[in-house]
Amino acid sequence: KGALRGVTDGACVTIGTGIGVGLLLNGEVYRGAHGAAGEIGYWLIGALGPIARAEGYGPLETFAAGPGIARRFLARMRALGRPSMVLDLAGGREEAITARLVAEAAAQGDPLAMEVWRETAEMVGIALANLCSLIDPEVLVIGGGVARAPEPLFLEPVRQIIETLVPYPPRVVPSELGEEAGILGAVATVLDSRRDSISFVRAGVGG
Repeated sequence: KGALRGVTDGACVTIGTGIGVGLLLNGEVYRGAHGAAGEIGYWLIGALGPIARAEGYGPLETFAAGPGIARRFLARMRALGRPSMVLDLAGGREEAITARLVAEAAAQGDPLAMEVWRETAEMVGIALANLCSLIDPEVLVIGGGVARAPEPLFLEPVRQIIETLVPYPPRVVPSELGEEAGILGAVATVLDSRRDSISFVRAGVGG
């Protein structure tokens, strides 16, 4: 319905409260044996271990999803013991710090916010380069709240890393559907299941 229209092999990664990937392989949505394909939030990247079963969020998701960005920034700010523009944007309340505010401060040149976003883009870029090397997509769509950060902070460095590391880099584009993607996907899933049921009945398989 969006940026993957007409694409045979592609992927869509959503980075918001969590991280997940939808896989379009050979023209079909690939769901995996348990309907859990694309859970790259559980990937171990670099020194994100230890190698242990994740409880709740996976290692990559803990690091690079929206809540993880906010937690990392807050921990870094406390450790350094110096104020930041992010805290001002949050009205002086640490509990109000979000990834969006960290991005806003980074876009305005706050050094600590810029450092946190640089690390985030680098980690996501490496993860998505691994994904692209594995499935060889034609197009990689990036969406979700984190991906709405200014392009120089996120999409551009992620694209550059993928183009550097992947043998046959895909086109890396932002999501066209935004917040409507989940709703349209849910509707499409219901419609597809109904069409399958009708086909079974007509074939004499169903009641």
